[in-house]
This record gives sequence, C-alpha cells and structure tokens, in this order.
Amino acid sequence: MKKLCKYGLLFVWVVVFLHYYGQFMPKNILFPIVGIPVLFISWNAISRFLDKVLE
Repeated sequence: MKKLCKYGLLFVWVVVFLHYYGQFMPKNILFPIVGIPVLFISWNAISRFLDKVLE
C-alpha cells in the first residue's frame, strides 16, 4: 500500500509538472534540455522524501 501511495503521488507530480512546464516554457531546444533534468532531479528528491516519510 505504501508503494501504491508513493507512486501515485509521484505520478500526480509528473502530470502537474509537465502541465505547467508546457504552459510556461517556450517550445524550443531548451524545452527538453531543461525539462528532463529538472523532472529527473525533482522525481528523485520527492521519491527519497517519500521513502523517509512512509517508512
């Protein structure tokens, strides 16, 4: 159940991030260059935080 909660929250984070990132970031070469690392770093940070909280 803890894994389901963790991955559910991470999925919601990715959807919200990509929605707002797509609205505010211009669609040029910087879109994937900035978006992919920011999404990866934030995914890892939230995942580690949830691992500590949901122990």
